[in-house]
Amino acid sequence: MKKCKIISVKSIGIKPTYNVTMKSDQHNYKIIDDTNKYTMISRNSHSACYAYVSYTTAYLKAHYPEEYMTSYINALLRSKKGDKYEKVEQFEKECVKMGMEMLPRSVNKCKWNYEIESKRDPDNGVFKSQIRPSLRCKGMSARAAKNIEENQPFEDIRSFAFKTSPSKVDSKSVECLSIAGFFREKDSKTGKIKKRKSENVLKEFSELREDMKSTSRKGLESHDLFEGI
Repeated sequence: MKKCKIISVKSIGIKPTYNVTMKSDQHNYKIIDDTNKYTMISRNSHSACYAYVSYTTAYLKAHYPEEYMTSYINALLRSKKGDKYEKVEQFEKECVKMGMEMLPRSVNKCKWNYEIESKRDPDNGVFKSQIRPSLRCKGMSARAAKNIEENQPFEDIRSFAFKTSPSKVDSKSVECLSIAGFFREKDSKTGKIKKRKSENVLKEFSELREDMKSTSRKGLESHDLFEGI
Protein backbone atom coordinates (compact mmCIF):
# COMPACT_ATOMS: atom_id res chain seq x y z
CA MET A 1 0.00 0.00 0.00
CA LYS A 2 1.31 3.42 -0.98
CA LYS A 3 1.95 5.86 1.86
CA CYS A 4 -0.05 9.04 1.62
CA LYS A 5 -0.15 12.29 3.59
CA ILE A 6 -3.32 13.79 5.04
CA ILE A 7 -3.49 17.37 3.76
CA SER A 8 -6.62 18.48 5.60
CA VAL A 9 -9.69 17.19 7.43
CA LYS A 10 -13.07 18.76 6.87
CA SER A 11 -16.17 18.17 8.98
CA ILE A 12 -19.35 17.33 7.05
CA GLY A 13 -21.53 17.46 10.15
CA ILE A 14 -23.82 14.74 11.46
CA LYS A 15 -25.33 12.34 8.95
CA PRO A 16 -27.89 9.55 9.46
CA THR A 17 -26.52 5.99 9.56
CA TYR A 18 -28.29 2.70 8.92
CA ASN A 19 -27.68 -0.86 9.94
CA VAL A 20 -27.80 -2.82 6.64
CA THR A 21 -27.65 -6.61 6.55
CA MET A 22 -26.13 -8.00 3.34
CA LYS A 23 -26.03 -11.58 2.08
CA SER A 24 -22.58 -11.24 0.53
CA ASP A 25 -19.30 -11.42 2.51
CA GLN A 26 -17.73 -8.41 0.83
CA HIS A 27 -17.13 -5.34 2.98
CA ASN A 28 -18.07 -2.28 0.96
CA TYR A 29 -20.99 -1.56 -1.39
CA LYS A 30 -22.22 1.15 -3.72
CA ILE A 31 -25.93 1.82 -3.60
CA ILE A 32 -27.91 4.15 -5.87
CA ASP A 33 -30.21 6.36 -3.80
CA ASP A 34 -33.43 8.07 -4.91
CA THR A 35 -31.47 11.02 -6.34
CA ASN A 36 -29.73 8.59 -8.70
CA LYS A 37 -26.35 9.14 -6.98
CA TYR A 38 -23.90 6.55 -5.75
CA THR A 39 -23.49 6.24 -2.00
CA MET A 40 -20.66 4.25 -0.41
CA ILE A 41 -21.62 2.13 2.58
CA SER A 42 -19.77 -0.42 4.69
CA ARG A 43 -21.05 -3.63 6.24
CA ASN A 44 -18.74 -2.98 9.22
CA SER A 45 -20.85 -0.90 11.57
CA HIS A 46 -17.84 -0.12 13.76
CA SER A 47 -15.90 1.49 10.92
CA ALA A 48 -17.49 4.87 11.71
CA CYS A 49 -16.29 4.51 15.30
CA TYR A 50 -12.76 3.83 14.06
CA ALA A 51 -12.85 7.02 12.05
CA TYR A 52 -14.07 9.03 15.05
CA VAL A 53 -11.42 7.53 17.36
CA SER A 54 -8.69 8.14 14.75
CA TYR A 55 -9.73 11.79 14.39
CA THR A 56 -9.84 12.30 18.19
CA THR A 57 -6.48 10.60 18.66
CA ALA A 58 -4.84 12.69 15.94
CA TYR A 59 -6.26 15.89 17.47
CA LEU A 60 -5.00 15.06 20.97
CA LYS A 61 -1.57 14.00 19.74
CA ALA A 62 -1.22 17.22 17.71
CA HIS A 63 -2.51 19.69 20.34
CA TYR A 64 -1.69 17.94 23.66
CA PRO A 65 1.31 15.72 22.81
CA GLU A 66 2.73 15.43 26.35
CA GLU A 67 -0.63 14.54 27.92
CA TYR A 68 -1.47 12.13 25.12
CA MET A 69 1.84 10.25 25.21
CA THR A 70 2.07 9.95 29.02
CA SER A 71 -1.55 8.80 29.23
CA TYR A 72 -1.00 6.21 26.51
CA ILE A 73 2.14 4.83 28.18
CA ASN A 74 0.40 4.68 31.58
CA ALA A 75 -2.48 2.79 29.96
CA LEU A 76 0.02 0.33 28.47
CA LEU A 77 1.53 -0.27 31.91
CA ARG A 78 -1.91 -1.26 33.24
CA SER A 79 -2.36 -3.92 30.55
CA LYS A 80 -1.52 -7.58 31.19
CA LYS A 81 0.15 -8.19 27.82
CA GLY A 82 3.61 -9.74 28.00
CA ASP A 83 5.14 -7.36 25.48
CA LYS A 84 3.94 -4.16 27.17
CA TYR A 85 7.43 -3.07 28.27
CA GLU A 86 8.74 -3.40 24.71
CA LYS A 87 5.87 -1.16 23.58
CA VAL A 88 6.58 1.31 26.39
CA GLU A 89 10.18 1.52 25.15
CA GLN A 90 8.93 2.22 21.62
CA PHE A 91 6.68 5.02 22.89
CA GLU A 92 9.56 6.53 24.88
CA LYS A 93 11.54 6.73 21.63
CA GLU A 94 8.50 8.27 19.94
CA CYS A 95 8.41 10.95 22.66
CA VAL A 96 12.03 11.83 21.88
CA LYS A 97 11.24 11.99 18.15
CA MET A 98 8.41 14.40 18.96
CA GLY A 99 10.88 16.73 20.68
CA MET A 100 10.35 15.72 24.30
CA GLU A 101 13.08 14.81 26.79
CA MET A 102 12.86 11.53 28.73
CA LEU A 103 14.40 12.26 32.13
CA PRO A 104 16.69 9.72 33.87
CA ARG A 105 15.16 6.97 35.97
CA SER A 106 15.57 7.54 39.70
CA VAL A 107 14.30 5.78 42.84
CA ASN A 108 13.84 9.22 44.41
CA LYS A 109 12.10 11.10 41.59
CA CYS A 110 10.09 8.51 39.67
CA LYS A 111 6.52 7.84 40.78
CA TRP A 112 3.80 5.29 40.02
CA ASN A 113 2.96 6.85 36.64
CA TYR A 114 4.85 8.56 33.85
CA GLU A 115 4.53 12.27 34.63
CA ILE A 116 5.08 15.59 32.86
CA GLU A 117 7.68 17.49 34.89
CA SER A 118 7.73 20.55 32.67
CA LYS A 119 6.10 21.62 29.41
CA ARG A 120 7.77 23.34 26.50
CA ASP A 121 7.73 27.11 27.03
CA PRO A 122 10.31 28.90 24.82
CA ASP A 123 9.30 32.33 26.17
CA ASN A 124 10.57 31.26 29.59
CA GLY A 125 13.61 29.34 28.36
CA VAL A 126 12.08 25.84 28.37
CA PHE A 127 12.70 24.43 24.89
CA LYS A 128 11.73 20.81 25.54
CA SER A 129 8.94 19.19 27.52
CA GLN A 130 10.34 16.84 30.16
CA ILE A 131 8.78 13.45 30.96
CA ARG A 132 9.71 11.46 34.06
CA PRO A 133 9.41 7.64 33.70
CA SER A 134 7.47 5.40 36.07
CA LEU A 135 8.92 3.19 38.82
CA ARG A 136 7.16 0.30 37.14
CA CYS A 137 9.73 -1.53 35.05
CA LYS A 138 10.05 -5.05 33.69
CA GLY A 139 9.90 -7.63 36.49
CA MET A 140 8.77 -5.16 39.18
CA SER A 141 5.65 -5.93 41.18
CA ALA A 142 2.99 -3.25 41.59
CA ARG A 143 3.14 -3.37 45.39
CA ALA A 144 6.93 -2.93 45.36
CA ALA A 145 6.63 0.19 43.19
CA LYS A 146 3.93 1.59 45.48
CA ASN A 147 6.00 0.95 48.61
CA ILE A 148 9.03 2.68 47.11
CA GLU A 149 6.98 5.76 46.22
CA GLU A 150 5.46 5.88 49.72
CA ASN A 151 8.92 5.91 51.36
CA GLN A 152 10.77 8.38 49.13
CA PRO A 153 13.26 10.02 49.35
CA PHE A 154 16.30 7.80 50.05
CA GLU A 155 19.77 9.07 50.93
CA ASP A 156 21.57 5.96 49.65
CA ILE A 157 21.15 2.19 49.22
CA ARG A 158 21.29 1.73 52.99
CA SER A 159 18.40 4.14 53.46
CA PHE A 160 16.53 2.34 50.68
CA ALA A 161 17.01 -1.07 52.35
CA PHE A 162 15.87 0.17 55.77
CA LYS A 163 12.93 2.35 54.72
CA THR A 164 11.24 -0.04 52.26
CA SER A 165 9.25 -3.07 53.40
CA PRO A 166 11.10 -6.43 53.20
CA SER A 167 7.80 -8.15 52.40
CA LYS A 168 7.21 -5.92 49.37
CA VAL A 169 10.61 -4.78 48.11
CA ASP A 170 12.98 -7.75 47.84
CA SER A 171 16.20 -8.58 46.01
CA LYS A 172 14.27 -9.28 42.81
CA SER A 173 12.80 -5.76 42.92
CA VAL A 174 16.23 -4.22 43.42
CA GLU A 175 17.70 -6.29 40.59
CA CYS A 176 14.96 -5.09 38.21
CA LEU A 177 15.45 -1.47 39.27
CA SER A 178 19.23 -1.58 38.91
CA ILE A 179 19.07 -3.23 35.46
CA ALA A 180 16.63 -0.50 34.36
CA GLY A 181 19.03 2.20 35.61
CA PHE A 182 17.22 3.52 38.70
CA PHE A 183 20.37 3.49 40.87
CA ARG A 184 22.96 6.06 39.81
CA GLU A 185 26.19 7.49 41.20
CA LYS A 186 28.74 10.18 40.40
CA ASP A 187 31.86 9.03 38.57
CA SER A 188 34.89 9.88 40.74
CA LYS A 189 37.03 10.65 37.67
CA THR A 190 34.69 12.54 35.35
CA GLY A 191 32.15 13.84 37.87
CA LYS A 192 29.32 12.66 35.60
CA ILE A 193 26.29 10.78 36.91
CA LYS A 194 26.32 7.18 35.71
CA LYS A 195 24.31 4.00 36.19
CA ARG A 196 25.50 1.84 39.09
CA LYS A 197 26.51 -1.74 38.33
CA SER A 198 23.61 -4.08 38.99
CA GLU A 199 25.72 -6.71 40.79
CA ASN A 200 27.17 -4.12 43.19
CA VAL A 201 23.76 -2.70 44.10
CA LEU A 202 22.28 -6.15 44.64
CA LYS A 203 25.20 -7.31 46.80
CA GLU A 204 25.07 -4.21 49.02
CA PHE A 205 21.29 -4.42 49.37
CA SER A 206 21.34 -8.15 50.24
CA GLU A 207 24.02 -7.63 52.91
CA LEU A 208 22.02 -4.78 54.49
CA ARG A 209 18.85 -6.87 54.55
CA GLU A 210 20.74 -9.79 56.14
CA ASP A 211 22.00 -7.42 58.84
CA MET A 212 18.40 -6.33 59.44
CA LYS A 213 17.28 -9.96 59.84
CA SER A 214 20.15 -10.73 62.20
CA THR A 215 19.39 -7.68 64.33
CA SER A 216 15.70 -8.59 64.42
CA ARG A 217 16.44 -12.16 65.59
CA LYS A 218 18.51 -10.79 68.45
CA GLY A 219 15.64 -8.54 69.51
CA LEU A 220 17.62 -5.37 68.94
CA GLU A 221 16.60 -2.20 67.16
CA SER A 222 18.84 -0.80 64.44
CA HIS A 223 19.97 2.84 64.69
CA ASP A 224 22.04 5.00 62.40
CA LEU A 225 24.87 6.36 64.59
CA PHE A 226 25.51 9.14 62.10
CA GLU A 227 21.89 10.27 61.72
CA GLY A 228 21.54 14.04 61.94
CA ILE A 229 25.26 14.73 61.59
